[in-house]
Amino acid sequence: MPLVRIRPAPPPPKRWPKHVRNVCILLVVVAAGINVLRPVPPATITALALPTTVAQQVAVEWPATGEAALQVAGISPILDNGQTAPAATASIAKVITALTVLQKKPLLPDTTGGTITLTPSDVDLYNTYLAQDGSVLPVTAGQQLSEYDALAAILLPSANNIADTFAIWGYGTMTAYRGAATQFVHDLGLTNTVIGSDASGYLADTTSTPRDLIVLGEQAMQNPVFAQIVGLPRTTIAGQGTIYNFNSMLGDDGIVGIKTGNNNEDPGAFLFAANYQVSKGHSVVIYGAVLNAPSLRSALLSSVPIINSAQQALEYVTPVRAKQTIATVKTAWGASTTAVAASDVSLVHWKGNDLMTTASVPAHTTAFKKGATLGTVKITSNDKISSANVVLSKDVPKPSFWWRLTRH
Repeated sequence: MPLVRIRPAPPPPKRWPKHVRNVCILLVVVAAGINVLRPVPPATITALALPTTVAQQVAVEWPATGEAALQVAGISPILDNGQTAPAATASIAKVITALTVLQKKPLLPDTTGGTITLTPSDVDLYNTYLAQDGSVLPVTAGQQLSEYDALAAILLPSANNIADTFAIWGYGTMTAYRGAATQFVHDLGLTNTVIGSDASGYLADTTSTPRDLIVLGEQAMQNPVFAQIVGLPRTTIAGQGTIYNFNSMLGDDGIVGIKTGNNNEDPGAFLFAANYQVSKGHSVVIYGAVLNAPSLRSALLSSVPIINSAQQALEYVTPVRAKQTIATVKTAWGASTTAVAASDVSLVHWKGNDLMTTASVPAHTTAFKKGATLGTVKITSNDKISSANVVLSKDVPKPSFWWRLTRH
């Protein structure tokens, strides 16, 4: 009978002490709890490529003769027809006269300002200009003019004698006025403008360029009293009766001002401003200047094709629409959504400018609720900017419990 060997039973496995096991289990539970409860990582934002519209060549119908310039205020750069030599401003010089004196003696809307008492010297000015067949307003010694009426006489029927009288009333002497006017145009950046020996522009030594006059005209129309006066077809001056505006284009093609001029050196000059509604609720001001036209009528009429050219180069654009996707948003747990424009982004665009569309959003976000603002999207044309917020299009789905538990 074979012998049966009975092997001893293996020793029981070594077990950690119960308290060690409990500690380990507790550590695992705590670690899992921490992993579940710790904040989720930020989502990654990736901005999409946005379009850029390249500037087009803008064709302007310039006058056949003379110098001219054009600008749409705040929208376009100043354009000119390439003729840039300074020329006699003629009576456009009176715009400088008006603004220079208004610096010294401001005039509030709906007021008449100071009182000018005319002297024999003012009568002499009248007689001198009358003998030279210049534009005048009859005056007598002792007569009084309000500051407002003097401005009207200067800017509407272009009274040369009142321009000189006004300058001397403001600054005491013509020499002092010239110094102030020279400083005024210097401060305005009109580097190609020279103040001559009179305040009326009747003489040929007040000179400028159309580009400088565009800047002057825009500055002038910021003054509400000036803008109101040059927008009048006619007005009444006490003791003088009705005076009429030499700007026969007023009211045509949106023209709202500002000054005509002609003298022996420059037979046709016109500085003008015209309102234009590009689209409902969106209007611009077009400024133009013409010097050395063959006649005053020619200068006046040349404003129409210049204005029409500007109108053709303007458009109201909406490169970004509300709810348009601007960026994508992706999370570490695989959820994703989009960031969109909160509203339309529109502006008046000059076709001669590049139209840039750019988004400014961070690389990451911890905002996960619909409508949360992540950044901005903007469009830029010249110095004109329009923008909208970039927001989440919907809630970002939360990570699952299992992902929270097992994430690294």
